[in-house]
Amino acid sequence: MPVPVAEPNTRHASNPPAGAHRPHARPFDLRYDDEIGLCNGGGRFTLPGTEQPAGWTLQGCPPGPRKPGAAGRPALPSPREAALSVWWQTTLPDPTMATSPPDGAITGLALFLQLGGPQTLTFDVPSLGHNVNLEVRSTYDIDWGDPSPDRSALGAAVTRSHPTQGGLYPNGDLRHEYIERGNATITVTQRWTAHWTAGGESGTISDVLYTQASRTIPVQEIQAILTSP
Repeated sequence: MPVPVAEPNTRHASNPPAGAHRPHARPFDLRYDDEIGLCNGGGRFTLPGTEQPAGWTLQGCPPGPRKPGAAGRPALPSPREAALSVWWQTTLPDPTMATSPPDGAITGLALFLQLGGPQTLTFDVPSLGHNVNLEVRSTYDIDWGDPSPDRSALGAAVTRSHPTQGGLYPNGDLRHEYIERGNATITVTQRWTAHWTAGGESGTISDVLYTQASRTIPVQEIQAILTSP
């Protein structure tokens, strides 16, 4: 029988293309075939405005009725296939963010970024005849939206694979220093991976999913002016 798949809200394939901040998925018909395993009975994941799959596809299911397994019974999907079925249907939360100073950055001074939302999650879900446990973890990529980045410690255009959620002034470890005034759009990409356990087996899922959030802040310049008494 087809496995019902709800349309995800924030699940995304890894390595999103530039400019595609909020890819989404169309519903598709996830099935299990005794000869080829998990297969797609119809539909596919696509990015808005393109016909290209968003990171991965499933082999199409063969036409006609399913062939029976041993003794006329359908073969049970493997634990790994059950874990992948759960992973592809998981809804993951978007990150949140706050800055210090709260209303924008000042040129020449560090902007502190604090991220929010869960960084780890646990799922226990029955799937395809197995009880699947997923231990989900994440790291963060931060695009600071800086029109004039440099190679200094606080001037990089993108901070990649950051393991913590940073923090506000003065102790946060997610910081950036702008040198030009204007507006900057900060984009946080939370990349999720999972370790699965099912049917006495376990493994790591290499299909990285991501969620995103963006915020535009003003970058202001403050100048000291000396006046005569």
